[in-house]
Amino acid sequence: MGERNSFIFFFSWRDALSGCSPEVRLEVYDAVIEYAASGTLPQMKPVSQIAFNFIKRDIDRNNARYDEILEIRREAGRKGGRPKKENQMVFEKPNGFLEKQTKANESKKNYNDNVNVDVNDSLSMREYEPSQTERENFLKILLFEKCLIKPAEELDRFLAHYTKTGWVDKNGNKIVSKDAALKAWNTQEASAFEKPMVFRWYQFFNRVMQNCDESIHIDKMPFLTDFRGLVQEDDKLVIYCSESLRNQIEMALNSKIIAELNELGIKKINYKFKN
Repeated sequence: MGERNSFIFFFSWRDALSGCSPEVRLEVYDAVIEYAASGTLPQMKPVSQIAFNFIKRDIDRNNARYDEILEIRREAGRKGGRPKKENQMVFEKPNGFLEKQTKANESKKNYNDNVNVDVNDSLSMREYEPSQTERENFLKILLFEKCLIKPAEELDRFLAHYTKTGWVDKNGNKIVSKDAALKAWNTQEASAFEKPMVFRWYQFFNRVMQNCDESIHIDKMPFLTDFRGLVQEDDKLVIYCSESLRNQIEMALNSKIIAELNELGIKKINYKFKN
């Protein structure tokens, strides 16, 4: 990580922490400053840790972008500046990074799109069906990181696309990490929640999953596929969801979960059904 003397603070972090106690907010803010400045992960209380983990993703993305910019500048400096060649094209990518590509390399890339793919590997990957655990992890990425309103539908599109290609990217390279491919998957056309709402649901989800009675089988899937929004009215949390999700929540609730929800200022839960 390159040296820096500042970092970006998103107002969405403030909004996401607005329902937490002053003690939790202070602990998270201190952790954010320490992590952004040094990369050190401080010790925190469980409630603060959950909130910080949500914010940490934004910090890591910004740090990676910053380091990439530094590397581009260093590379340009080592080469004495950008060489001027007639057959070189420079594209400005949407995120502000520069991408260099020669006409010769472009022709080579287009040719390689259709070669160097192992036929047997491609056929076997076309039969790929994610396990229950893999599907849950995929849905967590789409809901908690990409904030999608209907993550299951987007996951179907993602799986259908790469099943069709034999799980190779547009350059003919094998997909090594499906999680990484999903995180890079373009979901701009999919409807999304506001980040503070997803963070609130993330807090709720973690409390239920970590503290539900092990003797009761709780199905995680409705928590990841059937959530349609929430609003907190004073100490009442209104959850928009399917009847299936409502049933799973009610099955899971126990005194420990209720006590932890009280720490979030939630003393009553109401439901509104929505497809």
